[in-house]
Amino acid sequence: MEKLLKKYWDIIREEVNVKEVDIIKSDMNIKRIVKPIGSVISSRFGRDVGLIIKHAKQWNVVFLDNGQIEVDGWDSKWTLIEWDYQIVYEGLDGDHMLAEDNVIVDLDLKLNDQLIEEGLMRELSRALNQMRKEADYSLDARVSLYIDSSYNDTIKKYEQFLKEEALLSDIIYEKNEDVNITQEIELGKVSVICGLKK
Repeated sequence: MEKLLKKYWDIIREEVNVKEVDIIKSDMNIKRIVKPIGSVISSRFGRDVGLIIKHAKQWNVVFLDNGQIEVDGWDSKWTLIEWDYQIVYEGLDGDHMLAEDNVIVDLDLKLNDQLIEEGLMRELSRALNQMRKEADYSLDARVSLYIDSSYNDTIKKYEQFLKEEALLSDIIYEKNEDVNITQEIELGKVSVICGLKK
């Protein structure tokens, strides 16, 4: 699994919009439990339902083909189809962890300065593309951005990103009235005056 993840890390980062992908340390205290669904299996197994649930929770289970499992009750064995049970995980820490099909995902949602900056620049890029649409520019038209902001230093760091994402030919750090469209964009707590010119 680790080799497969590493092979597709770039795709995962792009598709899920995450900064980094890493392998969770195996010492995490997460317990995988097979949980038969009593209301589903009661018509087939009657009074054995309690025993099936008990032995499944004790992990007396063998996984078979086609999603089936065999629950071993020592004196008896029961075969459950994939709709008869759920796999649940104990020890998942809050809303940012998810487990499914033997894969556990833990999202680190802490924001640092770099992530906050990147988020603001993505927001700016979306706003610029909306401005392009409102100005009725063709999809491949390269335009100039005139920008007046206290974020100029940050924007300079992300110039290449903005040029690629919003099809900008250049970024001029001054206000200009002679543009096709002007808009005030809220970036966090700061207003940015943007003008686009073909």
